[in-house]
Amino acid sequence: MRCLRLLACVLLLATAIPILSATGLGGWTRMKDLNDPYVQGIAKFAISQYNKRSKASLTFVSVKSGDSQVVKGVNYRLIISATDGATTLDYDAIV
Repeated sequence: MRCLRLLACVLLLATAIPILSATGLGGWTRMKDLNDPYVQGIAKFAISQYNKRSKASLTFVSVKSGDSQVVKGVNYRLIISATDGATTLDYDAIV
């Protein structure tokens, strides 16, 4: 009986792992709509926090690429284009 329970647990875990992998739990997933107002808001928030911490004066231009990760919430990894008035550069941000 004990061996049967152990076998049932192993089978349950063996079927759960591919399901979790298919949903992308813990992995990074490419964001499709970088012009979505929510994504734009996250990028602008990242720029404002960077400005506060580094005493910079960057201005948001656009989101070049982005990924999301589902863990105990959602993490966002963005490449943001921003300007300091004279130069436009790309910045990596994880929010």
